[in-house]
Amino acid sequence: MASDWIIETPRLGLRRLVPEDADAVSRLDWLDTDRVMRRSCAGEWPPGFLAVVLLSTGEFCGICGLLLQDLDHGRETEVGYHLSREFRGRGIATEAARGVMDHAFCVLGEDRIVSLIRPDNLASRRVAWKNGLRYERDVIFHGATHGMHVIHRSEYEAG
Repeated sequence: MASDWIIETPRLGLRRLVPEDADAVSRLDWLDTDRVMRRSCAGEWPPGFLAVVLLSTGEFCGICGLLLQDLDHGRETEVGYHLSREFRGRGIATEAARGVMDHAFCVLGEDRIVSLIRPDNLASRRVAWKNGLRYERDVIFHGATHGMHVIHRSEYEAG
């Protein structure tokens, strides 16, 4: 139902995750379902992941949202995304992340958004690039090196 959408893009509706989404989230490969659900179902959004739903079919495609990450230099607001394999390669992650970023900058007033991406994750790096995020530096995140890709509101607004 459209009233459930926190964010709507041309093809997607993004809504709060609910406990009934746990099975779908568990099929998203490497994710820690309990952690995702704990971070996303409690309290007001943001922070946390939202369910990404294809408007034309109602199918659950994956998750995308805003996460507060404590890094070595301080706290950052991250746009994170992960799709089911069958929905990859269609521009859905790019569209969902752009919708979340638009909400973060235009509604929430964020000044800066990052995306933390493992160096070998070329698909996520492409999503970040298409949405205007640029590599800034490497950071250690969850014990592994991640590239920190960044966009500032002024860059986003300049398009």
